[in-house]
Amino acid sequence: ATESRAAAVQARKESEAARKAADKSHAAALKARKEAEATRAKQEAARKSAEESRAKAEAAREKAVAARELADSNAADAEAKRVASDQAAADSEQARKDAEESRKIA
Repeated sequence: ATESRAAAVQARKESEAARKAADKSHAAALKARKEAEATRAKQEAARKSAEESRAKAEAAREKAVAARELADSNAADAEAKRVASDQAAADSEQARKDAEESRKIA
């Protein structure tokens, strides 16, 4: 009877030790799962941030292209106005010469 009582006590101790080991293992598994979820969340945030950066860079590139096209258009307009101004000055000079010539003839 004493041996069976000692065996029962020993079995209870081993059962308690096994339960504690299982609890530790379960806690470690939960911690590892939480860490994996945190890592996944960080990776997702980094992916979104990179995507937003790419979108901003693309928008900036498109703005730069539009600005360059506008500058080219403005430069072309300015050149056309300069040519028209030069032509008007030439026409005015020619009209002055023609008027001078008409005065000489008259």
